Amino acid sequence: EKIGFDFDKDFVITDNTCPTDLSGKEKQILREKFAGKVALQTEQQLQAQVTRLRGNAVNSIKAQKLFFEQGLEGAQKAYDALEETEKQFERETSQQ
Repeated sequence: EKIGFDFDKDFVITDNTCPTDLSGKEKQILREKFAGKVALQTEQQLQAQVTRLRGNAVNSIKAQKLFFEQGLEGAQKAYDALEETEKQFERETSQQ
């Protein structure tokens, strides 16, 4: 009674135990509900996983595309620089 409530009078003890006297039909209905929920959860998890995999695949393709585009650009720059160096070398050697 420290906070103004009498536990025995103001509260009811709840019985959360499962009833054991369910009929066969009630048990079947509960099983079907549970199975439906499991199937729904499994479907949702599968959809989420497929969506995640699709996103990963798209990101991978984009990353590869960027890498190769930049790689080709870098290779082209290196080739151009090498070609310019070669031309400069030829000019220097032809002047001597």
